[in-house]
Amino acid sequence: MDQNTKSELDLVVICAAIIDWLKGMYRSIVHFFVVLVRLAWKKKFIMAVSAILGIIAGYSFVAYENYEYKIEAEAQLRTNTTDAVTVFEVLTSLDNQCISKRYDQLALALNIPEDSAEMIKRIEPLYWIDSRHDGYATCVDKTKSYLKDTSVVRMNDRLQIKVTTSDLSMLPKLSLILRDYISRNERIKHRHELKLASDKMFADKYSQEVLMLDSLRNIEYFGAMSSQNKVQIDGPMIVSNKDKQLYHEQIMTLQGYKQDFINSMIRNAYCVEFVNEFVMTKLSPRWLKVPLVGAFAFMFIALIGCYISLRKRRIKAFLEKEE
Repeated sequence: MDQNTKSELDLVVICAAIIDWLKGMYRSIVHFFVVLVRLAWKKKFIMAVSAILGIIAGYSFVAYENYEYKIEAEAQLRTNTTDAVTVFEVLTSLDNQCISKRYDQLALALNIPEDSAEMIKRIEPLYWIDSRHDGYATCVDKTKSYLKDTSVVRMNDRLQIKVTTSDLSMLPKLSLILRDYISRNERIKHRHELKLASDKMFADKYSQEVLMLDSLRNIEYFGAMSSQNKVQIDGPMIVSNKDKQLYHEQIMTLQGYKQDFINSMIRNAYCVEFVNEFVMTKLSPRWLKVPLVGAFAFMFIALIGCYISLRKRRIKAFLEKEE
C-alpha cells in the first residue's frame, strides 16, 4: 500500500514539474515576443528601411524570374495504347526538369523555344483512384494516398495533369505539346505501333474471311440452284428467301468484329489524348505576394539583429562562460 502511495506521489511530482516547465517556457516565449515588439517600435526607422529593401528585393526577384503570375491549370489525359504508370514516369522526369529549372533541357525535350520553356514552372501528373472498388474513377489522388494505403486502386486508363505556368497564353498550347512529347517516347511509341498493327491485321483477316464466305455464298446461289428457287425477270435474279440467308449470320458477325478493330484504330489514333483542354484553377499574383514576403523577411532579420545587438553582452558572457 505504501509502495503504491509513493508511486502515485512520484507521478504527481513529475506531472507538476512538467506543468511548471511548460508554464516557464510559455512565459519565456511571450516575454521574447514582447521584447521584439518593443524593440521594433524603438527601431522604427530600421524597420521601415528593412521593409523597403525587402519589397525592392521581392520585385527584383519576380522580375528576374519573369514570374509575375502563378497560374495553375488541370486537364484529364486518357491513355489509349499505353498505361498510366508509364506516362506518369515520363511526365515526372519532365517535372523534375521544371523544378530544377533546367529550361534548356526542357525546351529541347518539348521542342519549344527556351523562353517559352521558362514560363512552364511545373508539370505534375496525378493518378485517378477508385476508392469504392467498383471499377469507376472516384477522384484525383492529390495527396498520393496510394503510397500510404494499399487498398487504394489506381486507374490505369487516365491521369490528371496539373501544370503551373506564368503565362496564360501557354495553356491552349500545352495539351498538344505534352501529347507530342509523350508520343515521341520510344517505349510508348513502340507499344502504340504494335497495337495499331495488331488491329489492322485482325481487321484485314476478318475482311478476307467475309469475302471468302461471300464468294462461297455466290457459288452456292448460282452454281447449283434448282429451277424452282429462281425467277428470271428483266433485271437482277430474284433468289428465294431461304437461300438469301445463306451464311448471313456468320458474315454479319465477322463484319461486326472487323468494325470493332477499325473503331479501335480510329479511337487509338494517338497513344494518349487529352479529354479536355487545360482549365485554370488558380491565379496568384506573385508581384504582390513575393514583395510582401520579402518585406516581412527583411524586417524579421533586422529585428533579430537588433535583439542580438541589444543582448550582445549577455550572449558574449554566455559563450565565454566556462563549464
